[in-house]
Amino acid sequence: LFRDQNLITETFFSKQGTEKQFREISDTGILHLATHGLLNDEYPDLSCLIFHQADTTDFSNDGILYSSEIYNLDLNTDMIVLSSCQSGVGKIAKGDGAIAITRAFYFAGVPNILYTLWEISDKQTAGFMTGFYKSYLNGYTYPNALRNAKILMISHPETAPPNYWAAFQLIG
Repeated sequence: LFRDQNLITETFFSKQGTEKQFREISDTGILHLATHGLLNDEYPDLSCLIFHQADTTDFSNDGILYSSEIYNLDLNTDMIVLSSCQSGVGKIAKGDGAIAITRAFYFAGVPNILYTLWEISDKQTAGFMTGFYKSYLNGYTYPNALRNAKILMISHPETAPPNYWAAFQLIG
């Protein structure tokens, strides 16, 4: 979709999608991560995103990006899309709210975060993201693009149930 509008994009699939590659990304408008997310309610700093495990003994690039590591990053991106299961779920702390991966990205400098509240289906998520990005590329703001993607999902009987679209939330 972005290339169709002659916008610069970079994609990293499979073995290219390493934690090291992620750490080297800078100055991007939207950073989309379609990866596995693991939640640790008891120890939120151990919640993580899973990347391809590189052939390395460097533990800072072991393919597991922990929430505690994200806090120390300096990300220059306008929005991160966490297309992974339960990326916005975490331990509730009095006065702080949910301590989740989203919080870590916020502290790393990302002002807009699209995340999920539960496990999501790859197939339906692909359709959801297509609707979201089409709306965004047609000039809608992030919140309105999110709303449009949800309405699009609701308009089709096979994706109308909330478990296909309601998990997606936006901070920013």
